[in-house]
Amino acid sequence: MSRNWYLLIISFLILNIFNWVGWIEITYGIPQIVKYVLSVSFIGTLLYYLAAKPSRNITEDTFFPVFLWFILYTIFLLFTSALKFDGVIYIQRILADRAFFLPYLLPVIVMFIKFDLNFFKNLFKISSVLMFPVIFLLLYTLILDLNQQRWVEHFERINLFNLASGFLLLTSHLSNKRYISRIVILYYILFIVLSLIYGRRGGVLSCLLLLLFMIFIRLRSPLLSIRHRTKMYLTGIVIFILLLSFGYLVQSTYAFERGFSKEGFQESRESVFTDFFEDFTSVNDWIFGRGIQGRVYRSIYAEGTLDIVEQGFLTVILRGGLLYLVPFVIIFLRASYLGFFCSKNDLVKALAILVFLHLALMFYFNLPDYSTYYVFIWIAITACFNQRMREYSNADIYRVLN
Repeated sequence: MSRNWYLLIISFLILNIFNWVGWIEITYGIPQIVKYVLSVSFIGTLLYYLAAKPSRNITEDTFFPVFLWFILYTIFLLFTSALKFDGVIYIQRILADRAFFLPYLLPVIVMFIKFDLNFFKNLFKISSVLMFPVIFLLLYTLILDLNQQRWVEHFERINLFNLASGFLLLTSHLSNKRYISRIVILYYILFIVLSLIYGRRGGVLSCLLLLLFMIFIRLRSPLLSIRHRTKMYLTGIVIFILLLSFGYLVQSTYAFERGFSKEGFQESRESVFTDFFEDFTSVNDWIFGRGIQGRVYRSIYAEGTLDIVEQGFLTVILRGGLLYLVPFVIIFLRASYLGFFCSKNDLVKALAILVFLHLALMFYFNLPDYSTYYVFIWIAITACFNQRMREYSNADIYRVLN
């Protein structure tokens, strides 16, 4: 029954709360036990669905040897990391550090859960309703609580109720409720404004790319009439004219002060790359990585080393080397290809776009992360490998969603 997925979708809210509490617990005196309980609750729910709804989709794919390579090497990384645990602090890190251990365990669990059309129907239904409090928190931040120094806390607060906005944006045309399209597009426009003010160039870029892909997928969709497609073209022209008219306001924001050019990117990331390549020199480092607890030289930190790099691909190489990165990339590309080119419906095509964009934006950031967003990316991968999901027509999807 479709309601069987409600517990998992509610657990996404729990994971969002967990990430927000991680930023505000000291400020508001929240006991540490709260975030541990939230973390355990989510992992426990995921393991329950692993037992209740097992999947064999990846075992039936011709690329299964790549999956096997990825899974076995992931287990090896997790096991060798666990051997180094010599105190309670490591258990606390597992449950509370969103960049440590769990982001590498999550794919192994999620890939063996069978996410069917009922899951995406319920996610669409619930997340579309929850976009209203997301918009409220975003407007509250823009109007009453702008503070550049607290941008991470603000983003986590805004996304407390954000379960799958990217999925909604790319699939809202499949619903007969037009307000869903309007509210999710409004969210992305407002989020771009906030990201520009806070100087978050990656946020601006990812939102713009999602909006462009939204237009692309709608122009290709057989569900939309010529009249609706004409509206999309006219909307694009209006946006272009507005950008020309008020572009000077956009260029005065902090994001443009930091720069979108190659020089601007180098200014914020050059020392990161320089430190990494100075320290990461041995063949063993590149092939095997330094493990989930591995550290790399960072000149701007007092300790001299750090266990993450502010770039997705380099963080993956640090933790697992090329032996982890190569199957990781192959799985993402294979899922993107199957979902976009071998699917008969816009829903799976949308999931394939999300997977591809995540991989592409790893050049900028997109680290493995214990978050609803990262979990959903792996859910999207499993759906792209699900032949049954790919065989649904747009008419089937439209009928189920409505």
